[in-house]
Amino acid sequence: MSTKLCYLALLLLASSIHGASVSLNAAGVVVDGISYRKLDPVLPLADFLIPPSSYFFLGPFPSSAREIGADPLEHFGGIFNIPIGNTDRYPSELADNGTISWRSYPADENNNVNLNMDSFVRWNTLSTPFGYAGTMWQGWAVGNLTATSDGTALLNCAGVEEYFIDDIRMRGDTYGSGYGTFPIMLSAGTHTIRVRLSGEGNGGFGCSFHAAENADFMFVEGDDIVPDIVDGHLVSAYASIVLLNLRTKAWLKDVQITCSDSRVSAQLLRHIDYPQRTLDLAPAQVMPIHIVLTAKETLRCPFNITISVSADGVKAQTRTLVFNCVTYGSPFRFTFLDADHAVHYAVAIPPLNDCPEDEGCPVLLSTHGAGVKADGGAWVGSYTRKNLAWILLPTGKRDFGFDWEGVGRVNALYALSSLADIYPRSTVAPHNKVDVSRVLFAGHSMGGHGCLELCTHEPDRALGCLPAAGWIKHTQYHPFYLRLGDSYADPILEAILASANTEHSTDIYSVHLKGIPTMVRMGGNDDNVPPWHLRRFARLLNQREPGSVHVSEVPGQGHWWDGVVDDSEMDSFIVSHVKSAPYRVPLPDSFTMVTMNPASSGTKGGVKILQLQIPYRLARISVDIKDSVWSVRTENVRRFGIQKWPQRPFPEFITVNGQPVKKWSTASDWPNFHLCLHKAEPTSEPTSHLGSSDVEWRICEGVDWQKSERGPSQYGPARQILEGPLSIIYGTNGSSADVDVYQQLAIGLSSDLYMQGRFGVSVYADEEIPHEIAATTNVIMIGRIKHDSIMRIESVASALNSVPVSIHAGGSNGNGCIVLSGMSMCNAGLGIQYLSPWANYKLALLISGTDVHGVKRAAKLFPKKSGLEVPDFVITDPSFGAVGAGGILAAGYWSNHWSFEPQASYVRRP
Repeated sequence: MSTKLCYLALLLLASSIHGASVSLNAAGVVVDGISYRKLDPVLPLADFLIPPSSYFFLGPFPSSAREIGADPLEHFGGIFNIPIGNTDRYPSELADNGTISWRSYPADENNNVNLNMDSFVRWNTLSTPFGYAGTMWQGWAVGNLTATSDGTALLNCAGVEEYFIDDIRMRGDTYGSGYGTFPIMLSAGTHTIRVRLSGEGNGGFGCSFHAAENADFMFVEGDDIVPDIVDGHLVSAYASIVLLNLRTKAWLKDVQITCSDSRVSAQLLRHIDYPQRTLDLAPAQVMPIHIVLTAKETLRCPFNITISVSADGVKAQTRTLVFNCVTYGSPFRFTFLDADHAVHYAVAIPPLNDCPEDEGCPVLLSTHGAGVKADGGAWVGSYTRKNLAWILLPTGKRDFGFDWEGVGRVNALYALSSLADIYPRSTVAPHNKVDVSRVLFAGHSMGGHGCLELCTHEPDRALGCLPAAGWIKHTQYHPFYLRLGDSYADPILEAILASANTEHSTDIYSVHLKGIPTMVRMGGNDDNVPPWHLRRFARLLNQREPGSVHVSEVPGQGHWWDGVVDDSEMDSFIVSHVKSAPYRVPLPDSFTMVTMNPASSGTKGGVKILQLQIPYRLARISVDIKDSVWSVRTENVRRFGIQKWPQRPFPEFITVNGQPVKKWSTASDWPNFHLCLHKAEPTSEPTSHLGSSDVEWRICEGVDWQKSERGPSQYGPARQILEGPLSIIYGTNGSSADVDVYQQLAIGLSSDLYMQGRFGVSVYADEEIPHEIAATTNVIMIGRIKHDSIMRIESVASALNSVPVSIHAGGSNGNGCIVLSGMSMCNAGLGIQYLSPWANYKLALLISGTDVHGVKRAAKLFPKKSGLEVPDFVITDPSFGAVGAGGILAAGYWSNHWSFEPQASYVRRP
């Protein structure tokens, strides 16, 4: 199998998850019709390593999209405890006769392995009844890696998420980006490499084995971020380079940068935010470092600068940053600080003509497909400049990213607000201001789903909704109905887990598009994201408002073709709805707002749901407007506000569930005031409109209620930990062996986050976390924490103690207990992951267990990509690795006061 074919195989796997059409040509891999990357040449082999000449492969076992745990091999002891390469047979419904055994596959001269299973798996009989979900599989490849002497190697396995050298977990390069190369110290002798595989149909993988540079750190190639220079001016201030600590046992302390260029100054962002604190990298950690640039003069092109990077006790190295220079009117790349305070970029295309004075221009925001770079020439070139509208092309944090859900959606909104910060401050065309309140959302493939995600969650911004070749939600695009855990799990538990993702079910949120112009575009022959998805979405809208959606299905076309996002028909829709200010889509006289999670929902008609009565149960607000009187009916809502929008009505009088709201005329809009349920004053009159006589809606003032209750910034579920600045803390309470495991889990998680979303997360021991950093970031705590160290941080003690969880490590008998709201679960190997409030309205996510094995198991629950069903808390037993959800003892969502909420939780009863 050639290098090119290996990369094609891994991208086919990635595309099957994210929604992309993949092919191969001389330029490299083509995703959605766009060249994704030139395939890198194979680097020279480390001269002290002899790679496997062949691998034993055991598979395919059944698998399912986005399922955690559920490795069938765990039923037989797991990959670390079974004989390798013998004749034992294992059950699998994917293979002929229902069993599989070890098979040997050779590695080619480039260390790539082609896994052709056609001789014992008939893929067509699996895909015919189930679609490609029936051909999804998992398995293991095992080989011997020989080191002829001691040395540090740099390893990269492309097309896999993780692999193991002996018992050391290594992060794989899932999408073949080239960023997933990590160091490991190998002693002379033979080492076992175990590669965890998954795929759809026949697959493959490729590993490369390099010698580490004779240095303490290296730069990661191809992942620098710099802004463009527009007419001689830096369009934005932020840049970023990526360091890899080549020390496998030692920290890289006090990273510094200098720049002697007379034209530009450079300073570490970390030193601006925390002047007294150093920037350190843990052993083998990869981390983007963020730089603030200040131009001292008008810059002339070509332009580059050299950054010198040093650390305590190590030799400095230099990195040259090359800037792209453009004239105003051309697409340009600007940089900004995302929600996690990391540097990211987006591409902007200015309007053809000047924006109206003092009003600004609206924005066409388009989200790209899987594997597509936001600044790729084909993607940028697929849009022509518009008369009175900016075009914004965000990244979603990575080329594959998070399917524009969660932090992906947040990234798009941060790019939008950052572009508005640049204009009018820019010295180039400052009059062309950006109106963030008027956006036409568009996108293709994975980005078509992103378009639906944005326009259904931000309907008050929407001038229109224009998805192309998009899918509605995970469970319909890559179905979950073949999950292994379903054979063991309580259906109530499955529903609770599924509700963690329901906020991204754009069909449920489609009610928000009432009155918003919508056009759906697809190719009639699209076999990647079938036209069924957008036809179904159009039906939902047309059932509510007949004729409200224009369906543009082009016969004979597939997933991508020239003009799919901006031909004459698409351009006509864009131009007709991107109008000059003060135009805004009129608000219907009646509308509905729904949410599963206030954290991810914007406003409709200004209505913002702030808190639910029962978390993660669907909440609904229906509004009827007559003149200036709003009649509101609520379901499962505890708090909501009404925000004022330009050219939109705002109520002078309001009734909620038939009850007039007292003193409404004196109230301002949210966030200064909002409506909340209160205990009612005693009365002799019935209040049947509320269904209860002891509650009433009142005006509440300010945000102080969030000091003791969950508001949108702390509403969860577990993945919300990523939507802000982040630190990882590992515990030092335990044996040295246990602490080593906790540290490796922390470093491994930081690597996972870098690979998936270019996060730059600092890792600290619990005794060393700087208080001013911990108090201003979300934190992930792994292992047994020395609470005395943590509790000294201001406001932390009361926050952590508000969650009804206590963990008692196992004693001499090996059994420990996890106590959840007075309910004890005792055994060896129990793991728990749970959200907790943290200082200053931040969040903490704790990963722990009754012993180190439980901690390792709980760490697998972390929601490091989209589609993973992880609620506020999950407790697992030792069977979780084998049976997935069937090994969950408890899961659910905390109440509004961070207590156990029985109506939104599951506990397995003895």
